Amino acid sequence: MASFKYCAVVVVWIASNVILMATTILSKSSSSTEAEALLHTGWWGNTITVNTSASHCEWSGITCDELGNVIGIDLSYSYLGGELEKLNMSSFPNLESLNLSHYGLDGSIPFEIGRLSKLNYLQLSANLLTGMLPFSVANLTQLLVLDISFNDIRGSIPSEIGRMWKLTSLQLSSNNLAGTLPLSLANLTQLLELYISSNNIRGSIPSEIGRMRKLTSLVLSGNNFTGTLPVSLANLTQLLELYISSNNIRGSIPSEIGRMRKLTSLVLSGNNFTGTLPVSLANLTQLLVLDISFNDIRGSIPSEIGRMWKLTSLVLSGNNLTGTLPVSLANLTQLLELDISYKNIRGSIPSEIGRMRKLTSLRLFGNNLTACHLFQ
Repeated sequence: MASFKYCAVVVVWIASNVILMATTILSKSSSSTEAEALLHTGWWGNTITVNTSASHCEWSGITCDELGNVIGIDLSYSYLGGELEKLNMSSFPNLESLNLSHYGLDGSIPFEIGRLSKLNYLQLSANLLTGMLPFSVANLTQLLVLDISFNDIRGSIPSEIGRMWKLTSLQLSSNNLAGTLPLSLANLTQLLELYISSNNIRGSIPSEIGRMRKLTSLVLSGNNFTGTLPVSLANLTQLLELYISSNNIRGSIPSEIGRMRKLTSLVLSGNNFTGTLPVSLANLTQLLVLDISFNDIRGSIPSEIGRMWKLTSLVLSGNNLTGTLPVSLANLTQLLELDISYKNIRGSIPSEIGRMRKLTSLRLFGNNLTACHLFQ
């Protein structure tokens, strides 16, 4: 019996060592493949050659795990230039982070990028990338951050992007994306940041966007959005920033916007909003920036605006506001910028405005104001 136990132990020991040796061999083979794939890109210029004695894990911008597998590539701000298509995606099954922002990349984003199944961070911003965003990017289901902003990516946002349900940050600003916002975006319920400004997106803002309840930043400025502002946006009660300037949104500003009590920046300038300023805006007591300039807002400035005591910038210029300046404006003692120019405001400037001692910019021209006693 003792002999049998001894033999069993020996067999287990041999099996364990065989597995360890196999793992080591596979790891070395994988490392060799990765090193060759990295060399093939030419991304390191003349600093790395085929005759280099240094392990690829020691190259600038490369991070490896304990087995020598590449898990991170970061060549951001190196401005060396190259093509993403030269990276053999299938050679990096363990890659978790790829950061080539401000690198000088040109060419397109290859369809094969979908093979990087473990990727959780993809940063390609501020390059010269062209072509379309391949729908295969939706295979990156572990991705938390996708940033391709400040490139020349064209075409529409693929609806498949809605399968990337772990995303917390999606940044597509400053490209030439067209088409409409896919409804599938609403599936990204973990999203905290959605930046799609300065593109050519058209159509209406889908009401389904109100399902993305964890959003803290929603930036859609500089597109061709039409239709009205969906009331469902008020469901985004965690939102800190809402930027929808320079579009063609019409209709009134929904009173429900007053439910977004965590907002610090609300910028709706350069649209076709009509109606009056909703009194519910005064509920946004955390607001620092309120810009509703260059719309067709009518009626008077509600006195309740004086409750927004944290405001540092209030810009209402270029509308059709009438009535007088409310005395309650003087409560905005943190205000640095006040712009109520090019309206139909009448009467005198309240002397109480002199209490706004932090003001660095005061614009009231283009109105029907008469008296001015600011220093009483």
